[in-house]
Amino acid sequence: MDPDIRSIDLNLLPVLDVLLEERSVTRTARRLHLTQSAVSGILARLRVALDDPLFVRSQHGILPTPRAEAMSAPLKAWLTETQSLVVAGPFEPSTWEGSVALAATDYTQHVLLETLLTRLRDEAPKLRIAVHPLAFDQVGELLSRGSLDLAISAVGYVPAELESLPLMQERYVLAMCASHPLARKRRISLDDFCRYDHVVVSPSGGGFTGPIDEALAKRGRRREVRVSVPSFSLVGDLLTGSELLCTTPERMVRGRPGLHVGAGPFDRSPIEMVAVWHPRVSGDAGHHWLRGVLAETARGI
Repeated sequence: MDPDIRSIDLNLLPVLDVLLEERSVTRTARRLHLTQSAVSGILARLRVALDDPLFVRSQHGILPTPRAEAMSAPLKAWLTETQSLVVAGPFEPSTWEGSVALAATDYTQHVLLETLLTRLRDEAPKLRIAVHPLAFDQVGELLSRGSLDLAISAVGYVPAELESLPLMQERYVLAMCASHPLARKRRISLDDFCRYDHVVVSPSGGGFTGPIDEALAKRGRRREVRVSVPSFSLVGDLLTGSELLCTTPERMVRGRPGLHVGAGPFDRSPIEMVAVWHPRVSGDAGHHWLRGVLAETARGI
């Protein structure tokens, strides 16, 4: 009957590997910093576990039996692979063949991911990136469960159990068609703001209110939200040729032909965008490198 792997002390196998190389108990003991009696004891245990003499004495040391000789190459390969599991070698992005699930809003996809993915294509060409829409209320669960590896979020939406890295700041501006009546005004009042219809972005779809409406309500005012869209990328086309207004991240509309971008009547603090991940991947060399590349990319935008 073949021996059961569970009955073998795997700690003995590195000694067998050296015995097969040295063909000598004395040299094996010296190389492993063991006594000869300790090596002889290990060999005795291996003989029992494997049900084979493994070595026989000769004038020049010990010679492996056919069974031991047949084990030599696969044993060395197994030990090498096992070593690579427990001792991480230097990380090389160009050979990384893994996959990363990354969640981001359409805003982040527009302003950041195109540049990031271009760089990854050059530096880590074998890496696969799966981009998912960001659901703020689910990001913690998805990262904890391993469905996501990394997310790009606003700092106020980061669950306490997750780790984060600052990426960049974004400010909100009031965007409109370049021919809009308000585009000629140096300062837009609250009355101006509430006089015209608005577009809001509702990532989950269908929402007609947001933080601005809450701020207006505190002042006893309201605006008319005429259109709700799930994506910031739709805003520019909706504003062009219309009298709609939209409060939107500056990078989504900055420099776009046909639009006017200015300050609204609200003094909104810049939003801090952060990379978010679960501690389970904190020590992984590949993920650490990827987060660094992401931060460098964000600083350059």
